Amino acid sequence: MLNINLERMVLPELRDVKSYNGNYYMPGEDGKWFEHLLKFYYSSSIHGAIIQNLHRRLQEGYEKDPLYYKISLDYLIFGGYSMQVLWNLNHDKIVSLQQLDFSLVRCGLQDDFGNISLFYYSNDWNKYNNRKIDVLSPYSEEKISDDNQCFYFRRYNPGQEIYPKPYYFAGLKWVATDIELESYYANLVKNNFVANTILSVNSFMDEEKQVEFEKSLKKQFTGADNAGTLLVMYNESKDNAPTIEKFNNDEDDIKYRYISDKMTENIAIAHNLPTALLGVLVPGKLGNATDLPIYEDIYNKYVVQPLKDELTTSYEKLKQKLV
Repeated sequence: MLNINLERMVLPELRDVKSYNGNYYMPGEDGKWFEHLLKFYYSSSIHGAIIQNLHRRLQEGYEKDPLYYKISLDYLIFGGYSMQVLWNLNHDKIVSLQQLDFSLVRCGLQDDFGNISLFYYSNDWNKYNNRKIDVLSPYSEEKISDDNQCFYFRRYNPGQEIYPKPYYFAGLKWVATDIELESYYANLVKNNFVANTILSVNSFMDEEKQVEFEKSLKKQFTGADNAGTLLVMYNESKDNAPTIEKFNNDEDDIKYRYISDKMTENIAIAHNLPTALLGVLVPGKLGNATDLPIYEDIYNKYVVQPLKDELTTSYEKLKQKLV
């Protein structure tokens, strides 16, 4: 019997890796950690809806502040925010605050006290030739410091030295599962619900042909994007024709509901969102309506407000110095 090892879910990892020139750190081994977080945000309907709902709650009192709108969304998705700070000539008043896309800021090397010496900003880090990189000094109120600076705020993460992890970090595998599940069933619908199959090959294959055959199957069936694809086989005679049997048709819906419920619950837990409030965001997940005000108060008191306090404390400090 041919045993085919299917794909395993591999999540991106956040590791601080020095750039090729040694001037700054890249977020992740491929330098695309923040791109992965953006993909999770835009591709998972549940994860994205929870962040958007939390973002709206953070806006209370700042509805007419477009800068706060941007940095608070960066803060939720990436675990931090950054701004370009321009001082006046006396370096006692800030004349301009502009959001710097947190995903496009790179941290330079650290000094002996763990402080980042310089920040690097580019609109396209994936363009290795002829890309424009701006170098900014770290924020400082000292009069001898540069007037063009980068204010870089990151959430505290134990054991994390350079780039922060977002507050929902522990639930990334479930967010990735949501994305794969949505893609899988979307492709099943697209391909008229062609079911999973067992393929029995009735002809002898040497080791080389088995390897090629396995590669062909993986290419056609592995991954969520290939859900429900049609397998085309050619044979020399009826006696050598492969046997294809469908299986698990009746169990697919049961498994989907179980995985979907488990996934939704765990994403909510990673976001510290009471599952009773999921009904506001996810159809079919309604809880007891009489308990909603209680859970709303708990969520606002122990999740929303602490995040808002952490964000606004630093932001208001900067605004006080703004001309």
